Amino acid sequence: MKKRYKLIILGAGKEQQSLYGLCRSKSLIPIGVDKKIENLRKVKCKERINTSVHNFKEIINKIKKKKHIIGAISFGLDAPRTILKINNWLNKSYYPEQSVEISKNKYKLYKNLSNKFNIPHFKKVKNLKEVLKFTQKYKFPIILKPFDKSGSRDVLFFKNKRELFKALNSNNSYFREKKLIQKFVSWQQISAEALIFDDKCNLIISDRNYNDTKKFHPHIIENGGTVPSKTSATLKKKIEEFTLKIAKELKIKFGPLKLDLAINNKKIFLIEAAMRFGGGRVGHDISKKIYNCSLVEKYIDFLKNGSVKSDKFKHNGNYCINRFFIANKKIKMKLIKLDVIKKYKKNILLYYLTKKNKELLNKPKWHGDRCGMVSVYHKRFSKCYMIANEIVKNISSQINYGIIFRCMKKSIEPKVMDLVLVYVSMKMLLELCQLDTTKMVLRY
Repeated sequence: MKKRYKLIILGAGKEQQSLYGLCRSKSLIPIGVDKKIENLRKVKCKERINTSVHNFKEIINKIKKKKHIIGAISFGLDAPRTILKINNWLNKSYYPEQSVEISKNKYKLYKNLSNKFNIPHFKKVKNLKEVLKFTQKYKFPIILKPFDKSGSRDVLFFKNKRELFKALNSNNSYFREKKLIQKFVSWQQISAEALIFDDKCNLIISDRNYNDTKKFHPHIIENGGTVPSKTSATLKKKIEEFTLKIAKELKIKFGPLKLDLAINNKKIFLIEAAMRFGGGRVGHDISKKIYNCSLVEKYIDFLKNGSVKSDKFKHNGNYCINRFFIANKKIKMKLIKLDVIKKYKKNILLYYLTKKNKELLNKPKWHGDRCGMVSVYHKRFSKCYMIANEIVKNISSQINYGIIFRCMKKSIEPKVMDLVLVYVSMKMLLELCQLDTTKMVLRY
């Protein structure tokens, strides 16, 4: 009887769903790990471990009697320590534990790498007084962030002292734990997601989008990005060299590495390094569509066969843009009319909502507060950008105002549509001015 190899997949949410299909297409049996049993049922995973993805002791205890496990993978969630522990238990160690501990803690990462790489000025702080002392030396703007949280939790941006005092002067709880203060260098932010092997890498470089979320400051919210990056070929080459140097410092023989970088005056600054595949399904679904090759699939092949194919990893001409749906105010989630999704179905790689009908929404304070996402691809960048924007405007206006959903219930005259558009524009303007719009009535 032929062996059926097994792969441990950490997580069974929206981000990880395509992994289960990929696993089965390779004749592998997925062992799903998720604390929500309903997630494991949705992906039709028969071998389940119903626990947190961070509880590596329980996971290892549950797999002790299972045979033919080739390894573990995490995709779109931050659990490199669990991956390390499981792979070490399976005698598949590709990097030291110390490297994971360094990458998990931003302060340790900066201290270990600041002598060899450009890292914006940083310091530990425990109160507002120490923050002000730092700004006297390095000036505003600044970033405040925790040492080890992901998803932009508790990450704050300040342009001046007034904004700083407004947000933190009365917030004593923020400094319950020491924070990291860092000089802000640039809004030109790059994501570099790589699979490291044989002192080489397959690399996806994307532009991160913060242009339309500055209204949520001091909270920093990313609104997707563009794959591949629109940066020059020269800069892309430098980013690849930079990535390989980081991998060497972290002693990664094989595995994923995701870097967040900032570009200022053609200099590359390291903001974050994570030993995992990132979110947005960049490493698999997008990688396959834009490069005809999946980083995740290569990773699984290595776990199974012990080698990586040295086929070319080259841009095939497609562009992909990820965008998120975000609530602008405190409001209840509405049922969403999907006409625009059906209209551009052939260009949509991925679409999902993370919030349920009537669930209470708020202005985002971290990435988990976003309401869902869409991933759009096209041969022409301008067309890809146009489609992504139209979808986001349509879905976001339904979430925030419900106006498109109600108008689409029946056909309406052009004059009425013009009136509706004026109404929505006025309402948005008044809300930006922080005026009460609850009593506005649309009459025709």
